[in-house]
Amino acid sequence: MIEAAFEYFIENNIECRNYQLKFYPNTKLPTMKMDMSNHDLVPITGNLAPELEAYAIIPKNPNPRSAELDGMLRKYNVDLLKKRPVRLGKYIIDSPATARRLIESEIPDNKNIPDKVKIAMTIVLKEMLNPRHRKRDSQISPANMGPTEMIKTVILASPDSPPMVLRMQEKLKGEMGVEKFEELRRGYE
Repeated sequence: MIEAAFEYFIENNIECRNYQLKFYPNTKLPTMKMDMSNHDLVPITGNLAPELEAYAIIPKNPNPRSAELDGMLRKYNVDLLKKRPVRLGKYIIDSPATARRLIESEIPDNKNIPDKVKIAMTIVLKEMLNPRHRKRDSQISPANMGPTEMIKTVILASPDSPPMVLRMQEKLKGEMGVEKFEELRRGYE
């Protein structure tokens, strides 16, 4: 059924991804009596939106069929992504004027967006308007990674990784606790 959906997306020029990362928002997943021996449970909201209590379930062992589907979808998405407008949530950012309008009125006035998420969106928009030139780590290319690879990259990031990756790593370490984070890191090494 998933493969048929991917074929439909490709035939109709719809961008799609094959995420083996499952999100479980607004649940008490860590307190449930579930067998998680083949998966890692990673909190994904932290201080940004703690009210969501969201977690990602990451399989410990790679799925060969999933990797094949990832390759097919990445190949298809290359040209499609070049034409895709920049999005931030439901908002399409088609110009600096749109970004400014979102910062000044649209986001602050939207009562459906939690305050912490509004702050994060504003930071992203300001960065888009005034980008800082950062030295990119040639080993880290998020465009070529699936979610599992991305989280592993964050967990295994070295001190010379890009600042954004290091901030994500510190955030994750703070949420999980140093001991649990280091245990997870050892599992990926």
